[in-house]
Amino acid sequence: MYIERISGVATVAGVEILRQRQLTDSVADLQWISERVEGHVFLLTQLAAEVRLKTLQLLEMLPRTGLILSFLLRVPAPSGRG
Repeated sequence: MYIERISGVATVAGVEILRQRQLTDSVADLQWISERVEGHVFLLTQLAAEVRLKTLQLLEMLPRTGLILSFLLRVPAPSGRG
């Protein structure tokens, strides 16, 4: 049996892959992730998908109030006062 090792993408390319999948962590954090998986494209995309899924699940568990949603979305909450 012949096994060939395929190297991953460069750290910069790994960061770009994560950014394309809407991860908004710091560049240093994204670099750390890319380095830990040695630029393995499949792992990078799976990690990004898992992070997004967990974020959506967390949002679904929170009460749906204007204050919390506005905080998460970083938009002003309606004052409710006339």
